[in-house]
Amino acid sequence: MRSPIQDNPAPDTATWYDDHARSFFDETVEIELPHSYDAFLPRIPPGGAILDAGCGSGRDSKRFAEMGYQVEAFDASQKMIDLARQHSNLNIRRLEFQDVDFPPRFDGVFANASLLHVPTVELPGILKRLAAALKPAGVFFASFKHGQGEYFKDEQLYVCLQDETSLKLAVTQCELLTLQRTWTTPDNRPGRSSEQWLHMLGIRNLTLK
Repeated sequence: MRSPIQDNPAPDTATWYDDHARSFFDETVEIELPHSYDAFLPRIPPGGAILDAGCGSGRDSKRFAEMGYQVEAFDASQKMIDLARQHSNLNIRRLEFQDVDFPPRFDGVFANASLLHVPTVELPGILKRLAAALKPAGVFFASFKHGQGEYFKDEQLYVCLQDETSLKLAVTQCELLTLQRTWTTPDNRPGRSSEQWLHMLGIRNLTLK
């Protein structure tokens, strides 16, 4: 259920995911993302280091680790972390995007369906924090709900839509990334095929700032 921004208090993303952890885990843990992996993984060296930013169920972290990559992951919801740890057998950290502060040691950052909870005005700064964790020429993948505007789901979960223009602007303002491509796909969850996702692939600039 969507409701307008002006009728809601400040967003509390972690609380929503704590309250819906089991149902969200069950709904997403088996989803296949071949287009995302095909765009992202060929740019990661064998055994390379991947940061799964906002890892949710731990689905992608687990798959990357099984492929031989060195995976670190974080999420803001403690209950999602508990489920993701059980699923992936990885030591996932509790961390907010605003507190990310990694040195440039990752070959790739994977932020699937997590940055959609960041307001557009804050997105360039969050992108910069995450991009700063990449080695020069490291690869950055992220996906967002496609569209314009913002709303609250279930009167609590903040969602900010992005289109190609707004996303390109945020990446440019980030300063650390060069946008390689964007593309859209339908939501592949049952009954959600009318919803579209916007995906991006960026490369960390060679000059570290």
